[in-house]
Amino acid sequence: RSLSKFVYCHGLTDKTHLLIETLGGDQVVDLEVREGEVINISACIGRPVLKPALIPVNSSDDSFIDREVRVLDKSFRMSSLSWGNPHTVVMVKDTDSFPVEKYGPAIEHMTELFPKKTNVSFIEIVSKDRIKLREWERGTGETIGCGTGCCSALVVANLLGLCERAVTVEQPGG
Repeated sequence: RSLSKFVYCHGLTDKTHLLIETLGGDQVVDLEVREGEVINISACIGRPVLKPALIPVNSSDDSFIDREVRVLDKSFRMSSLSWGNPHTVVMVKDTDSFPVEKYGPAIEHMTELFPKKTNVSFIEIVSKDRIKLREWERGTGETIGCGTGCCSALVVANLLGLCERAVTVEQPGG
């Protein structure tokens, strides 16, 4: 959405309906313009799709991965999808006390699943309209305020029927 606004505001296009192609799927963006200024952005990223031919995850499933996976000394429900690079969502009971620093790097480097590193969102389903999240960003460690990790968590939880589409996501840092 930010790219669309930048492209419009800098005169690189005069279109207010844009299609952006990414490895994770097509994004359709509509810009509402008033007096030459973008005042509202509406974006639809469509259904997230993991395509093994494009995203480096070892799977014959061409739409969505959801399975039990053993990591170190625990088993987790793990789901993967992509917005241009792999994002993994791991269900946990309590994000506040969960040792992200222990399991984040272990999942990031699970080469049998991800030939390249993956980002990991650890999520706690509090209710149908509230999710808590902590993110492990590949290569850099835990982050705060990761928008893509937040989107991945919401989409996975929604696809699995664990939350509504309109949901509050609590994440350290906002």
